[in-house]
Amino acid sequence: MTRIWSTASNLCHKPKKLPEVVWVLAGWIVLSAATLSVLGLLTFENYYLVLYIGTLSVMQVYAPVDSHPIWWTVLRWIAAGGFIVFMLIMYWRIVAVI
Repeated sequence: MTRIWSTASNLCHKPKKLPEVVWVLAGWIVLSAATLSVLGLLTFENYYLVLYIGTLSVMQVYAPVDSHPIWWTVLRWIAAGGFIVFMLIMYWRIVAVI
């Protein structure tokens, strides 16, 4: 498969993904809180789970293909820490049922 543009051209005109990721996550945070509030489901656990799933989705959409910049590494560590909190919330819910 041939490339239409050269590599140097792609590097010069390639949009930076970090600002896009920040804006998308900020929008997701606001819309999640508003939607859960309107539906009457706004609790800490529900809000966190919706934000975590949204963050993982945004990470999949905006994942860098060629390299792994520092901001991406930091975001991956945040997601890994979020997984621990996710497991803790699931533990609380399972224990509440039992």
